[in-house]
Amino acid sequence: MTRVSVVVCTFDRPDSVARLIAAVDGGRVPLNLPTEVVVADNSPDGRNLEALARLRPMRVELRCVAEPRPGKCTALNTALGRSRGEIILLTDDDCLPPADWIEGMCRPIAAGRADVVGGGVVIPPELRKPWMGEIHRTILLDGVGRVAPAWRMIGANAAFSRAVLEKVPAFDQELGPAGTGAGEDSLFFAQMREAGYRSVYAGDEATVVHRFDPFRLTRVAFLRAVAILGRSEAYIDHHWEHRAVRRPRLKMLISLVGLWAMRLRHPGAFSEGEGIDPREFHQLKRIHFFRQIAVEQRRPRAYARHGLRKLEHRHASGRRAA
Repeated sequence: MTRVSVVVCTFDRPDSVARLIAAVDGGRVPLNLPTEVVVADNSPDGRNLEALARLRPMRVELRCVAEPRPGKCTALNTALGRSRGEIILLTDDDCLPPADWIEGMCRPIAAGRADVVGGGVVIPPELRKPWMGEIHRTILLDGVGRVAPAWRMIGANAAFSRAVLEKVPAFDQELGPAGTGAGEDSLFFAQMREAGYRSVYAGDEATVVHRFDPFRLTRVAFLRAVAILGRSEAYIDHHWEHRAVRRPRLKMLISLVGLWAMRLRHPGAFSEGEGIDPREFHQLKRIHFFRQIAVEQRRPRAYARHGLRKLEHRHASGRRAA
């Protein structure tokens, strides 16, 4: 039998993670894929553990791990170290999987056809809005990862063999929440591809539903998201891709002027409310990217180009966003 570990990190969302555990437990767990759910509580005082300890799943084993050090990647790496499965199945605490999720995501690995499996993510109909375009759906993980063969792998729905951790041992703690804010799964899976691991798309039957807080539809939330994306891409571009950007602060100023001019020409397009105009999104992303890359280029690189492990001089280092 091949044991499966569903690994999820949570921060002060006990109701959401309880719904996730109930969905996994209420689905079909194949007899030859016995499953544990490992929840890493990243709250500073472990306040979610007491609520989680009261849950009594019937088909899966529940194990809770306290990780008070801030950062999703710190909690995720701790949970990976405590997990016992030969297959690791990742999702987020605001996602709900379908009944055959474990089978669909893990079967290619258990059968020896792949080392890494990606699954799709959609948002429920009540969270979809008429103004949503490709950019909005991508940020909110609606339809992400569902177009094969050019599918995108993300941590909200992915599986990999534990053997992968021998070459790609950890998520970068300078990325993700408490770091740049995002990008941790993008780098991790890019490293898997660089290491030569075989990957497949699970198919739409393994798609999870992303039930996020409606606040994420607001303009304020999108402005935060675009800043996070710009910072995260700057980190990966400098430290992992080893791309050199000349005169980034000048390019940031030019982008700022372009943004001001755009807002003057189209004042009604950038009002308060929901969503964000795609033109404003792209311009803001450039500003945050150039601002952050100017900071990162003053620091030693964290990886050899396309490296699988962080360089020794960066293991204990923190990071500060610009």
